[in-house]
Amino acid sequence: MAMNEVIVPYFEDGEFAGVRVTSEDEDFVIAPKDYSRKLMNWCDAMDALKANGLDTWNYQQSNLVWLNYEEIEKVLRYNGGEYLNVEYWTCTEYSNDAAFYYDGYYNQLRWDTKTERCYVRPIKNLKK
Repeated sequence: MAMNEVIVPYFEDGEFAGVRVTSEDEDFVIAPKDYSRKLMNWCDAMDALKANGLDTWNYQQSNLVWLNYEEIEKVLRYNGGEYLNVEYWTCTEYSNDAAFYYDGYYNQLRWDTKTERCYVRPIKNLKK
């Protein structure tokens, strides 16, 4: 685990609601499952999340996931969540035509054109 980060299970109404990642600058919960289990281009993904009042991780939060991948996977696995083993869009744009995504296959942060298709893992921001 990277220095000063806390990775713990997060529960709402007694049910596992995700993995809480807390650092000096961030406090968010990674959903236990992917959003709709459907590949989407970046614009469609951001529109779908917004329409449902959801967020996805930003660049800094993705870096925390990258740094703490093994611990996050342990919490997901232990509590019945889905692994982070596919490619997930972030909400952070790289340029007008590209955005960052988290590559769960290789635990890397990358960017690609917004027309490419990735999955989406919602988060809940606890630090406003």
